[in-house]
Amino acid sequence: MVIGISKYARKFHPDFIVIPQNGSELAFQNVNPENPLCQEYINAIDGIAIEELFLDEKGKADDYRINNLKKIPNDKK
Repeated sequence: MVIGISKYARKFHPDFIVIPQNGSELAFQNVNPENPLCQEYINAIDGIAIEELFLDEKGKADDYRINNLKKIPNDKK
């Protein structure tokens, strides 16, 4: 869906910005952070927005999401 939105919007406005909210796992093949990046998805987005990035619902460091984001190319905000 995100890839489709990106392709559609950028046909009309090539500089259209796509920043999905949460779901950093979508950046990986088969939605698994142990797999390589899904290059089509990476090319479709400009960054990833994450709510409460540094803490999980219990107030502890959320290393899982932080480590996932470290695997994303630096040109993605």
